[in-house]
Amino acid sequence: MKKILFFTYASSGGGAERVMTHLANSFAERGFSCTYLSLIENGYYDLDERVKRETVKVSSGKRRVFSELKAIRRYIRKNSFDKVIVFGYPVSIKIALATVGMSMKGKLIMSERNDPNSNIRSRAKRRLRNWAYTRADRVVFQTEEAMNFFPRAVRKRGIIIPNPLVKRIVCEKSDTEPNRLIAAGRIDEQKNFSLLIRAFSIFHKSHPQYRLDIYGSPEKTEEVGKLTALISALDLASSVRLCGFSKEIQREMAASSLYVSSSDYEGISNSMIEAMAVGLPVVCTDCPCGGARMMIEDHVNGILVPVGKAEPLAAALSEVADHPEFALKMGRNAKKIAETLSVDVIFEKWAALC
Repeated sequence: MKKILFFTYASSGGGAERVMTHLANSFAERGFSCTYLSLIENGYYDLDERVKRETVKVSSGKRRVFSELKAIRRYIRKNSFDKVIVFGYPVSIKIALATVGMSMKGKLIMSERNDPNSNIRSRAKRRLRNWAYTRADRVVFQTEEAMNFFPRAVRKRGIIIPNPLVKRIVCEKSDTEPNRLIAAGRIDEQKNFSLLIRAFSIFHKSHPQYRLDIYGSPEKTEEVGKLTALISALDLASSVRLCGFSKEIQREMAASSLYVSSSDYEGISNSMIEAMAVGLPVVCTDCPCGGARMMIEDHVNGILVPVGKAEPLAAALSEVADHPEFALKMGRNAKKIAETLSVDVIFEKWAALC
């Protein structure tokens, strides 16, 4: 039985953790011995009981980083994994440093989970990330644009595997609340929900019957405060809600008329592809590193709009709201994504690396 270690920063909370959870579950279901290791334990998504849960345990203090590296090195050496799958920054760097001098040939798979140009600005940290990726046997990217950002030494290890649909689609779009827009994602600057609220304010002047519900865990309390203040300043308190995290987000999507993503950058948005698979028309910013553009054919199964501009986003919302047959057709086309991004299809791509 092959032993696989899945290693990421947190045990829950973001898109990377959701994808890793479902990968670990898929491998466990097929008889692999799987361990999910994280730097912090902050709850879990629905992790299969056959997957072992571990956290890197170190004491706090000035030497915490060195203690983490020693603990990671000791853990990998002790358990003799056949494959080590690492998601994202900073754990890719930590595991590369921790395993210097160890024989990891044929074992190490790393994956970039975000826009590599936006999630790290420091030149020194970028160099360190590049070096870490050259320590891997394969580096998995979500989009070609993300892979092409890196130097040749990294690209030659690269393979493109998009995100799977991490939830089985158990419901389809209904007309329960036909005048409801929905967005979902971490409440942080990357998602640029302030842009969405400003665009909705423009849209709402001609479509006062609509409301906007934003779902997501708050990464930063100051960002929640900023959005709350903006909602109040634009007199939208009765039309825009910050709904927090929902375990039933698919049902919330199915009961909405349109999904909106206003991100400044993304890998491939899990909530976007889930909304599409439900049959919801989507409006998304055409942001780096190209995940939305990879999934959406403009005005066929969704609408792409420029990053950071409220007016074009508001115009796209109006276009969908004012043309229900067009919206319905886009939603039908969007549902086809469920076939190409099923967990089984994407699992086979990962399994080929193991």
